[in-house]
Amino acid sequence: MHIRFVRLLDVDDTRMPELRVTYLAETDDAVPAGRLAPSRIELDAQALRLPYAELGGPVAELAWAEAALTERGYGPLVANEQIRTWNLSSIWRLEADGETFWLKSVPPFFAHEPRVLALFANERVPRLLASEGNRMLLQNILGEDCYRADREQMLHMVDLQWRWHDRVDALLSIGLPDIRGPVLSRDIARVASLYLSQFDADKQTTIASFLDALPDRLARLDDCGLPATLVHGDFHPGNWRGMGLDLTMLDWGDCVIEHPLLDLRSLLDGAGEHRAAVLTHWTSAWQERLPDAEVATAVELIRPIAYARGAVVFQDFLDQTEPSEQIYHDSDSLYFLNKVASMLR
Repeated sequence: MHIRFVRLLDVDDTRMPELRVTYLAETDDAVPAGRLAPSRIELDAQALRLPYAELGGPVAELAWAEAALTERGYGPLVANEQIRTWNLSSIWRLEADGETFWLKSVPPFFAHEPRVLALFANERVPRLLASEGNRMLLQNILGEDCYRADREQMLHMVDLQWRWHDRVDALLSIGLPDIRGPVLSRDIARVASLYLSQFDADKQTTIASFLDALPDRLARLDDCGLPATLVHGDFHPGNWRGMGLDLTMLDWGDCVIEHPLLDLRSLLDGAGEHRAAVLTHWTSAWQERLPDAEVATAVELIRPIAYARGAVVFQDFLDQTEPSEQIYHDSDSLYFLNKVASMLR
């Protein structure tokens, strides 16, 4: 029986460690007796619901992909596998004419992703074969995801970032979010205000002091002399795929224009035993290219800013996700603000 998952409906954790998860799914096949327990639920309408999370949404996604492949001279789909569906993406692995393709759809706040892939078509990004709105058809990337990247791969990831540093005007022209300066300061203050009451008195004082000093910290960061550039936003090793040093950077929905060292946080968090080497290499690589910059100072200044930015990112996800799927991120902003408080104390 071929089941297509549509969206998350409910998570029941009242009997932990048993976790009961209810999904809405659809199938073209008759359901064998005893395989699934039928239940009656109200399928309410939600303004924030994504097209692929509606009944019939998965079928529409596959139909678009097959039509896009046909337009490019490929035969019909011979296989499809649903890899993921949640509030941030719908991802399918497809096969046609002996080749593998990827169908990815994203929410409106990631709608710039296919435009970024088109702009950076000659860089280490997935090859975009077709796009329509928030849908993308991508060519397969040989190799494996680099969650267990070795030291050389991580250092290579640092070197690749420099290739994107001088494209700000082009990025603005395709509508990439620009969160420099006052925008970032405002967003951090807004999100921190939502969670401040959940901290003890000491952490409240620490976070409040950080917010008061944030405009000055950002000004000092600018004075360090590193240029605003393309920030991937989720620069951890698992978002790289390939073999050896032939690596491609995946998942560009989080990308923005801001300080390049904002990406340092996610890479260091995933660097494990290579953390010290990655930090040293990142600092020296930027210092070599910008001899007059105060790179080491910038690294220290940006550390709490980068975690505070993480809180903003996940709050933005919550604000634009329908209620039943907010559980994916409902503790993330608090986690990042806790990191800020602990770091500054």
